Parts: sequence; C-alpha cells; structure tokens
Amino acid sequence: MDSGHNYQRHIFCQSITLPDIPIGGGVKLPSFIVNKKGLYALDKCCKGREYVDNLCLFRCLAWFDGASLDCERATKEKFYKYCHEYKLNLNKFPGVTLRELIDVEDVFEINVVVYALELDDRSPKATVMQLSSKKYERTIYVNLHESHFSYIFDVSKYCQRYECPHCSEFWTSHNFHRHARTCDAQVKHTYVGGVYNNKKTVFDQWEQLGINVPHEDRFYPHRSTFDYETYFDKNDLPDAGEKSVWVARHVPCSVSVCSNAPNFEQPKCFINTSPQQLVHDKMQYLETTADAAFEILKEKFQYVFDQHEPENKQHQAVKGRFVSYLQEHIFIGFNSSSYDIPLVKAHLLEYLLDTIKFVILKGKSFTCLATTKMKFLDSKSYIAPGFDYTKFIRAYEVEQQKFYWPYEWFQKFQQLDESTLPPHEAFFSSLKKENISQEAYALCQTVWEEKLDQHAGSS
Repeated sequence: MDSGHNYQRHIFCQSITLPDIPIGGGVKLPSFIVNKKGLYALDKCCKGREYVDNLCLFRCLAWFDGASLDCERATKEKFYKYCHEYKLNLNKFPGVTLRELIDVEDVFEINVVVYALELDDRSPKATVMQLSSKKYERTIYVNLHESHFSYIFDVSKYCQRYECPHCSEFWTSHNFHRHARTCDAQVKHTYVGGVYNNKKTVFDQWEQLGINVPHEDRFYPHRSTFDYETYFDKNDLPDAGEKSVWVARHVPCSVSVCSNAPNFEQPKCFINTSPQQLVHDKMQYLETTADAAFEILKEKFQYVFDQHEPENKQHQAVKGRFVSYLQEHIFIGFNSSSYDIPLVKAHLLEYLLDTIKFVILKGKSFTCLATTKMKFLDSKSYIAPGFDYTKFIRAYEVEQQKFYWPYEWFQKFQQLDESTLPPHEAFFSSLKKENISQEAYALCQTVWEEKLDQHAGSS
C-alpha cells in the first residue's frame, strides 16, 4: 500500500534544559501527594512541625539508608558531607538545584531519579524530571513538587502511569524503567514534502539582504503583565453534575497592568462592576501601551528602514514582516493561560475578534493568543512543572511577595466598599484547609491602617 510516506530509523539525542532554581524550603503539599501510597512526603517532622531548612533531598537520602522517623541526625550528617565536599556555607544553603544532582550522585555514589506527579482527567501520571546518567549500584527515586523533594519508597505503588520523556508514551512502573533506558524514539516518519526546518527569523532575512542587526538588538525589549481579581458569586449556580459540584462562580471585578515600556512603568488598576467593560477598559490601555512601544522601536530601528530598498520586492516582504514583529507587544502573565484568559474569554475574544492572527490551545488553556498588536503568553509554560509564583519570583531575587486576600469571603462587588478590614477567620482557605497566621493578619492590619492614613492625607 502506498500511503504517501515511508519510515526510516534515525538516532537523535534529546537535550533538556534543567531549571537552575534551588529546591528546598517550606512547601504546602497538596493532599494527593501527602496521602500518596508508596511515598513519604517528608514535609513535617515527627512532632508535626513543617520543615523550612532546605534539606528535603538529604532527608530522602537518610530515609533511603534506613533512618527511622527521627532521621534528623542522619539528614544533617549527609548535609554536612555534601557541603564539606563542595565547600558550601552551612548557614546560607538555599537547596539543591536539578543541575546539581549530578554532584549529589557522586558524593553519595547513588543514582537519583526525579519524578513529578500530576493529575489529569484520567488518573495521576508521573512525568520524568530527570533520569540519572550514572551507573551506581544504588538508585533512589524522589518526587518533586514545586520546590520540595519527597521520598518514593515503593515505585510500583507510587503511580501506575509513567510518561516517557522521549516518545511521550505511557508505561506501567514495571516496564517504564527498562523502556526509559533504551528508548531513543528512533522511529521517525519521513514525509514526501521533506523534513521540517526552523523558519528563518526576520533578522536572518535582513542579514541575507545585506542589512545586519546587532545580536543584542534581536530580542524584543518591551513587555507588559496583567492580573485579574475576582469575587466568588454563589448565587444561581448550575445544578451539580454526575462528577462535579458547583461551589461558586468566579466573577472578575478588577485587573492590574504594568509594563517596562517608557511612560507605562507605573501599575494601573481598573475596577468595574461590568466584566465586559472591565475587559474593554483594560484592552484599550494595553493597545495604547503597544502603540507607544511600537513608536519607540520604529525610531530605534530607523537605520534598518533607511537601508531597505522600496523597489526591491524581497526588501518589501521582509519589511512587512519586520513591522509586524515590532507591532506585536508581549503581554505575559503567571498561570494566565489557565485562569486569567479563560476567565474573561468571551469578552476578550469579542474585543479582539477582527485582529486575531492565531491561537494555540493546550486542552482548555490558551498557551498563546496573538493579534496584530499583541501576543499573550504564560510564564508557566517556560518553567518546570509545579513551581508556584512565590518560588518563581524568589528565583529572580524579587523582594516583593504576593500579599494576603480573603478570597472566599469576597462574594459580591459591594464588599469593596467595606470600611473595616475583614476578620481573621475571613482569610480561611477551604482549598488549602488552613488560615493565615496571626502574624500575617497583624501585617494586614498594619497595611490597612497605613493605607487609610495615606488616603486621609490625600483627600
């Protein structure tokens, strides 16, 4: 049968860039990890206090070597040995990055295999974060969630579905480890139309035409970010389904935006009772930002436009692509593809309908939404699975932190007019099954009073 293509075998090497983010510190683990069979979470000591010492990997090693519930002595012995080997400061130890696991393996002569447990529509699946390249006799398996390692003491109970990083096929625990060592995804399709080659960038095309843009200028310099806040509307909810129960409807009430484009560096907050008008106000502001950034870039690259030849069709084609590149301002959020954009999808698409160039969906998430002036991206698409916002900004040494908010207390727009700070119990999260600490609430009171004083002084 002539199917229009044939099959050939090719050998290739897959390269994975590991995030250089220290792993350790206090992390609130979800229940599906804490209660997972075959796994010790190791997030709390035997007295119930949460660990905050960045030693989770060494605690896993201690358990692997047979430490009892009180494993702190063995943990610190391994920690001291590692720090002594690489002359690290014991008092300023941030944790071990995935890149540094190779050093850990050499010190303790053990293979370290890292998985990340994820939930999808079917059942939990284990994604391989790192397979050891060492050939030591002993192998330890650990689970990575956000910035915490947990010890997997029984791989067969830990998960039933393992995804191969090379071929993306799912395997049982019994077959996966043998498959992963030998899989190189050798079978590839060779199509009649030829193999795929990366498209030349607009700067490559200029260079072919004799117009050179310095390497440092080939990166889009401006970007903006945004974040929606919602209230939980519990009125007129749909009936419960066979497998789902409606708790509340998320209704957008405000959105904050900020940019590094000149004259737009100050945060701007929009508040409106109408979600549609809220989206329109925000988008008009973003368009203004994009237009201003475009004018700046046009002036910056005037030397390119001066060299292009108007009568040359190739020059004209590349110029058109170059202008489109300069016009397309980057808007990036954190988890925006799964939350912020789907939250306002109907109003957003209504506003952008005539300007959309393309949309990239991953399930129900908007991985990329591009228009003639804007490109919406999600920073979570470019970091390791499980890393939360707090760890993300800490990795870039950002001093500001996400503040506290009584999400479940906020159930109607009019509550924004409250003249007093909500009580401590209003900050309880049924999702995390915990409240903020008394110290955190005291900080909220201090900030509330400071803002009141500022408002009174400016009125």
